[in-house]
Amino acid sequence: MPERRALPRPLLPLGVATFVAAVAGFLLTLAFPALSWWPMSFVAVPLALLTLIGRRAWGAVLVGFAFGAVFFLVNVLFTARYLGPVPWLALSLFEAVLTAAAAVPIALAYRWLPRVLPAVGARLTLLPALVAGLWVMREELLGTWPYGGFPWGRIGVTQVNGPTAPLASWVGMSGLSFLVVLLGAAAIEYVRIRRFRDIRAAVPVVVVAVLPGGSAVPDHPGRKPARGRGAGQRPDRVLRSAGARGCAERASWRRPRRCWARRWMCCSGRRAASTRTRPRMPPRRRCWTIWPRRRMRR
Repeated sequence: MPERRALPRPLLPLGVATFVAAVAGFLLTLAFPALSWWPMSFVAVPLALLTLIGRRAWGAVLVGFAFGAVFFLVNVLFTARYLGPVPWLALSLFEAVLTAAAAVPIALAYRWLPRVLPAVGARLTLLPALVAGLWVMREELLGTWPYGGFPWGRIGVTQVNGPTAPLASWVGMSGLSFLVVLLGAAAIEYVRIRRFRDIRAAVPVVVVAVLPGGSAVPDHPGRKPARGRGAGQRPDRVLRSAGARGCAERASWRRPRRCWARRWMCCSGRRAASTRTRPRMPPRRRCWTIWPRRRMRR
């Protein structure tokens, strides 16, 4: 009879894994605006994945909830300013529950795929790809459901100022998230198999790490080049924008404001000033106009 392979044991005790998951959730918030420390995503994602290796279903739920709660409580803190603390807590905890449920498939993938496909090549390629795909599925779920979704936690957003940003024109936001998680998952498996002297084992990690080189990746051919005034300017030049913003700071979750007053914003690069009237800026001098998500009533 063939020998049954033992299931992988958790790398970290449950208590330690819960704490590490919470730390990973906080570190991931540093990669999002307003700090935009994009390298932190390459630290937070592997930490979050390490807490799920060898974990059972309920353990993965606890670890995933700790990660999601800390992440969303900080990442969507701005909603408390406009809607109050109750909607902020409700939204953050609800997103944390969905994150906890989505952590179970990732834990099961780490638990069963090495047993079904024990080959080193499968662990270095198929397992990281499966984990990255499940992570992106969680982002798509949270970005589309419920009520149209709340896409405020995609890994691809953290790479706006990073070298992987040009890849977004080729693979999109979800593809960029997939590549970042794939790199972290592949690095974890390379360390776990402990074949550092085998150059072939490092090939998948090196390929994924070299692929997002921002200086070597051109924009997609279908992307339209910049035209008109401002095209080909130096990046340190001032960009002028005329934007519109509703007076949401006066709204409340108990008494939502139904009438959104027009507020135009004129940004000169140094200071932003909002007025009740249209800015005296000729259309030719504007680089773009920013409109709010909700429609404004005249």
